[in-house]
Amino acid sequence: MAQYIESRMEAFMRTRFLQKMTSYEVEAYLGRNDIIFVPLGVVENHSDFPMDVETVTPTAFAKVMADQVDGLILGELNYLFCGANCVSRGTVKMTIETGYRYVKEICYSLINQGFRRIIMISFHGPAYLTGGAVARDIFDETKVPVAYVDLMNVLKEAGANGYKMPEGSSINDFFYGGYAILNKKDELLIDPNGEQEGPGNSGLEQSEEMAFFSYAQKLASQSMGFYFAKPQDHGGRIGSCISTEERDNRCARGEKMIRDVIANVDMPRFVKEQRELDIWTNTVIKERYGNHLPKNKFSEWK
Repeated sequence: MAQYIESRMEAFMRTRFLQKMTSYEVEAYLGRNDIIFVPLGVVENHSDFPMDVETVTPTAFAKVMADQVDGLILGELNYLFCGANCVSRGTVKMTIETGYRYVKEICYSLINQGFRRIIMISFHGPAYLTGGAVARDIFDETKVPVAYVDLMNVLKEAGANGYKMPEGSSINDFFYGGYAILNKKDELLIDPNGEQEGPGNSGLEQSEEMAFFSYAQKLASQSMGFYFAKPQDHGGRIGSCISTEERDNRCARGEKMIRDVIANVDMPRFVKEQRELDIWTNTVIKERYGNHLPKNKFSEWK
């Protein structure tokens, strides 16, 4: 079997998406590395963008990160907790609890398969309610330091390291860039009569109807439940382009923005420290406190 697997290995990665690989390609990869990115997505109303925009975008970031550190990607986790967007009939609803169990089972499987560095990522504000809880509980239960990374924190880190968004760009360009990186540009809407983004019209403005809730929302973040006053409050009508030329320009700009952001974030250091934390936890911490830490429910650790 080992010789057969070796014979199937190529000098380059045919794909980094685990679900698109053959089992032999995964075996070959796990012979040299153990990193996998797990984008957490949603299918929800997002103005004139396709409703999978907050699945496509973190998957594109994951692709650039994976290329940088020789990782794989487990994609297509589309249907997780949507948050305030339940008011839209296009949005697929999922409870935090159901999504938590689903993602947790996937992490259990990945650990059993041999992945020790699992990195969940998302661009969706409430995703930390799922990813963060899974990461912390999985650590207590398996002693594997699974990570949840909010891409807004990645943007802040890139900014601290000198990255600046191009003049005239907006956060929405990252969405266009995601479709470009994943070769999905044709899924974006072309509408010559669509509402255009501009000063004071980014699609991210707070509804005046909910001004009464602005301070409580700021302090409680996504953990105090609320619904948008109307579907347009999540993105307005932003997301369509008046022409294929405009779409292609925004996609090109957005792709460069994503790549520049990741170039200003030290992902090799991140996965190195994740490895070191794993070793330290299972040697030093195990020796010091193994008798009274939460018992490993995944395998024996006494």
